[in-house]
Parts: sequence; structure tokens; C-alpha cells
Amino acid sequence: MGQTGLDRLGFMVGYTFSRLGLLLSLAAFGTFFGAVLLPSAAKLLPVSMAEVSRVIEGPVFAPAAGMAVVCILLVIAFREDGIGGTVCDDRSIVMILGALITVGMMYLAPAVLRDYIGLTELGEMLFGTIYYTAGWLSGTGAVSFTVAVLISDLVMLGASFAAYVVSYKRHLGRRFLVCVRDK
Repeated sequence: MGQTGLDRLGFMVGYTFSRLGLLLSLAAFGTFFGAVLLPSAAKLLPVSMAEVSRVIEGPVFAPAAGMAVVCILLVIAFREDGIGGTVCDDRSIVMILGALITVGMMYLAPAVLRDYIGLTELGEMLFGTIYYTAGWLSGTGAVSFTVAVLISDLVMLGASFAAYVVSYKRHLGRRFLVCVRDK
């Protein structure tokens, strides 16, 4: 039994929102990793490594490390999606790309609108948490906040798509797993 167009649309909408939720939760985890765990670990370094501790706690290294953790976890998730898409034939590369473009736009839209709305302290905290991983670019002052979010978004989602395509192509000829669906 093949899927109808409406089944595919429902799957894509659910998949897109689940990946948006994954991206937002991983962004919050990247913030926790870069803003809490790394500085805490830097405090444990001996006094002779004060320069290393200062670099780790700096405005560039901690957000970059947080973004690296987010990228690694997204690559793992999309690698598994590539294997699942090969086995079940329900996720084409075009559909995944469409979902990633939609997720990227939904992640970027609040960053674009940030300068046009008056933010409260809670809003600033929320933006600081969700977009902390873009701080490795905007922390230096070299680019604006919106451009930094765009570049970090492209890096994260580009790595995710590359992981999906490599996994999908690698497992395309090996359909040794069985797709289990709810009947």
C-alpha cells in the first residue's frame, strides 16, 4: 500500500515541526553547554592555565563550542533519518530539503523581526538563549545579529542535510532492515 498525497503532506508537516522542536531544544542545550558547562570546566583549570581559561570563557569560543555540539547532535539525528528514509521509502531527499528550508526560515524569522519589536527583559533572555550559538559571529562585532543567525543556521542545517544525503545514498542499496508501520 502506497501513501496518498495527503498522507505525505501530513507526514511532512509533522516531520517539519518535529525537526523545528529538535533544533530549538538543541539550541537551548547548546546554550547550556557553552554558557554553563564550559565556564564551569574552565574554573577547574589550574592557575597556570589562566590564559586557556580566559579563552574558553570568551565571547567567541563558548558559543562556537555550543554550536559544534548542536551540529554534532543534528548530524546524528539526520544520519538516522537517512537510514530510515532508505528503509521505509517515505522520506525523499527533496522532502527533507523542503523541511529543512522551512525549519531554517522559521528559526530565522524571529531574529529578523527582533530589531522591529520592543523586547522586554524576558524577550531578551529568550533571544539570548535560542540564538546563543550565533554568538561566535556576533560576539566579535564583525557582523550584525541577523547575519550571524543566518550564517549559523546555514551551517547547522547544511551539516544536517549533508549527513542525511550521505546516509541516504550509503544505505540506498542495502535494504536489509524491515520498515515497521502501524496498521
